[in-house]
Amino acid sequence: MGLADLIAIPNIATKLKVPEKTSDKVLGPKPDMWCEFHKSFGHSINLCLALGHQLAELVKRGFLKDYLLEKRTSQSSGSQ
Repeated sequence: MGLADLIAIPNIATKLKVPEKTSDKVLGPKPDMWCEFHKSFGHSINLCLALGHQLAELVKRGFLKDYLLEKRTSQSSGSQ
Protein backbone atom coordinates (compact mmCIF):
# COMPACT_ATOMS: atom_id res chain seq x y z
CA MET A 1 0.00 0.00 0.00
CA GLY A 2 1.37 3.37 -1.03
CA LEU A 3 0.90 6.81 0.48
CA ALA A 4 -1.85 7.66 -2.02
CA ASP A 5 -3.76 4.60 -0.77
CA LEU A 6 -3.07 5.56 2.85
CA ILE A 7 -4.43 9.09 2.52
CA ALA A 8 -7.56 7.69 0.83
CA ILE A 9 -8.52 5.76 3.99
CA PRO A 10 -11.43 7.77 5.46
CA ASN A 11 -10.24 7.56 9.09
CA ILE A 12 -6.86 8.96 8.06
CA ALA A 13 -8.08 11.42 5.43
CA THR A 14 -10.32 13.19 7.93
CA LYS A 15 -7.34 13.87 10.21
CA LEU A 16 -5.17 15.38 7.48
CA LYS A 17 -5.20 19.11 6.79
CA VAL A 18 -5.69 19.33 3.04
CA PRO A 19 -3.33 21.86 1.46
CA GLU A 20 -4.92 25.02 0.12
CA LYS A 21 -5.27 25.20 -3.63
CA THR A 22 -2.54 27.24 -5.22
CA SER A 23 -2.34 29.01 -8.53
CA ASP A 24 1.14 27.56 -9.01
CA LYS A 25 0.99 24.61 -11.36
CA VAL A 26 4.35 23.27 -10.17
CA LEU A 27 5.17 22.95 -6.46
CA GLY A 28 8.78 21.88 -6.55
CA PRO A 29 11.79 21.21 -8.72
CA LYS A 30 10.39 18.20 -10.62
CA PRO A 31 7.66 19.36 -13.03
CA ASP A 32 7.09 15.81 -14.25
CA MET A 33 6.33 14.36 -10.77
CA TRP A 34 2.77 14.35 -9.38
CA CYS A 35 1.85 14.78 -5.73
CA GLU A 36 -1.53 13.22 -5.03
CA PHE A 37 -1.74 15.09 -1.71
CA HIS A 38 -1.28 18.56 -3.24
CA LYS A 39 -2.97 17.56 -6.51
CA SER A 40 -0.11 19.30 -8.26
CA PHE A 41 3.16 18.64 -10.08
CA GLY A 42 6.59 19.42 -8.66
CA HIS A 43 7.35 16.50 -6.36
CA SER A 44 6.13 12.98 -5.72
CA ILE A 45 3.84 12.06 -2.86
CA ASN A 46 6.71 10.05 -1.37
CA LEU A 47 8.80 13.25 -1.17
CA CYS A 48 5.96 15.48 0.05
CA LEU A 49 7.17 17.29 3.16
CA ALA A 50 3.72 18.59 4.12
CA LEU A 51 2.25 15.09 4.08
CA GLY A 52 5.27 13.62 5.83
CA HIS A 53 5.00 16.08 8.70
CA GLN A 54 1.29 15.45 9.13
CA LEU A 55 1.69 11.66 9.05
CA ALA A 56 4.54 11.86 11.56
CA GLU A 57 2.29 13.86 13.89
CA LEU A 58 -0.51 11.28 13.50
CA VAL A 59 1.93 8.48 14.32
CA LYS A 60 3.13 10.40 17.39
CA ARG A 61 -0.47 10.88 18.55
CA GLY A 62 -1.28 7.20 17.99
CA PHE A 63 -3.86 7.74 15.23
CA LEU A 64 -2.08 5.34 12.86
CA LYS A 65 -1.47 2.72 15.54
CA ASP A 66 -4.05 0.27 14.19
CA TYR A 67 -2.76 0.59 10.64
CA LEU A 68 0.87 0.17 11.72
CA LEU A 69 0.04 -2.86 13.88
CA GLU A 70 -1.98 -4.42 11.05
CA LYS A 71 0.88 -3.80 8.61
CA ARG A 72 3.46 -5.27 11.00
CA THR A 73 1.29 -8.34 11.69
CA SER A 74 0.70 -9.04 8.00
CA GLN A 75 4.43 -8.65 7.25
CA SER A 76 5.48 -11.00 10.05
CA SER A 77 2.88 -13.63 9.14
CA GLY A 78 3.93 -13.46 5.49
CA SER A 79 7.56 -14.19 6.37
CA GLN A 80 6.83 -17.48 8.12
